[in-house]
Amino acid sequence: MVKKLITNNQQLITKGLLCLLPFTFGGKSNLPKWVETHHHPKYPEKLYIVGIGVTQQGLEPAKEAARVDLASQIKIEIKSTLKDVYTAIERRQGKRCSQYLISRVENASEQTVNATLTGVQIVETGVKKGTYYALAVLDKEKLASSLSKEIATIWGDVDNLLQEGKEYREKGKIVQAIESFVRASNLFTPALSKEALLRIVSVLKQFKHPSLEDLKSEIQKTVSILSIKKIKGDNQTVVVGQASSLSLEVLVLTGENPVKSAPVIFSYVDGEEIGESITDSRGIASMKIVPRKKRDNRIAARLSIHSLPGEFEEDIRLVRAIFSYKLIQSEIPFRVYIRPSSLSIEKAVSQSIQELGYKVTDDAKFKITGSCKTNIIDEIEGFSVKKYVAEVSLILTIQERGKEFESLSHSIRATGDTKEKAEKNAIRKMKSWILSRKGRKEFSNIISSALKR
Repeated sequence: MVKKLITNNQQLITKGLLCLLPFTFGGKSNLPKWVETHHHPKYPEKLYIVGIGVTQQGLEPAKEAARVDLASQIKIEIKSTLKDVYTAIERRQGKRCSQYLISRVENASEQTVNATLTGVQIVETGVKKGTYYALAVLDKEKLASSLSKEIATIWGDVDNLLQEGKEYREKGKIVQAIESFVRASNLFTPALSKEALLRIVSVLKQFKHPSLEDLKSEIQKTVSILSIKKIKGDNQTVVVGQASSLSLEVLVLTGENPVKSAPVIFSYVDGEEIGESITDSRGIASMKIVPRKKRDNRIAARLSIHSLPGEFEEDIRLVRAIFSYKLIQSEIPFRVYIRPSSLSIEKAVSQSIQELGYKVTDDAKFKITGSCKTNIIDEIEGFSVKKYVAEVSLILTIQERGKEFESLSHSIRATGDTKEKAEKNAIRKMKSWILSRKGRKEFSNIISSALKR
């Protein structure tokens, strides 16, 4: 394969020289014969990979061209060698998984080639009538020895990480176990790329190591014994204004043992995420939630292991507990009144209050009054256009018969090509915040505090 590649490369260089030399030397080449043949008697292809650089730009560009020529040969050979590897991966793991792994192997191959080039030597240079040439060589025997040691070290690390993951699993440290298995699987990509390079320069010795299937089997086994049990908070009835939050608790188990330091995500079943809690020494994760009035009043608690490979996402998603709650609308109504007149902000506040479970009417004794002001606070000179910065400030106060109880303030900035666009963008961002989980939580806090007085 290398011989064929060198022959092809030789033909390209020879054609280039045939075009260059008649123009430069009047049809007679004075360059060394190895420049045209790509064969140097001191560096036979059985023992060396050689690269040739020819340029009229100078000696250093010629050296760099020789390195590039040598690197291109290695890259082409690795790509050809890996075809069989890719076929085997796809046959064992399926097309989707193989595409992900193949892209990682190719990235690792690029890094392997770059690292290999540190061993390249420029052994001969020269110049003839303004044409510079250089010879780069890579000793196959030295490279094979170095690669064999590196590959053996990688597979040793894979074995250690596999054993480490099993020990973590036995101790109930599931997150750490999965991370060890994933780290081990990530080492396959540099190992495969180095083995492909070793095949080019020497006979590939057989390295004993676990397979990717072994590692994936361990991950699957780890995920399959996980479970989440509801401890507290299911089937609660929450009256808005009397109870401000749901208190939920879950127990994460691996078999019968509690799982410590595991991240648990709480979210509504429609996908809206609420927050994350980490299991304590007892394997318990808890979360206090300001409930929303929703069509489907259910909250899911599920494990979140960020390092888990994508093919196991569906499996881990099924490890969850579902809480149901009933939110009874408060009989206490509110009137929302914001000035200067800003109907869009007023409507957003009203919607957020209603989603918390409160009524909004014009004759309510409790009022949520406020002011919403928009100002241009800065001008930014760009390369081609001027940008304006607008700030929207919202101040809300809860009142009953003129007496103020609680208040909050929030400011948001936005930019625009004109003052009008900047102001519109700022108002749009303010509306998004009002309707967001953070905005509703702020409203819930001040309402709860006001009603307790």
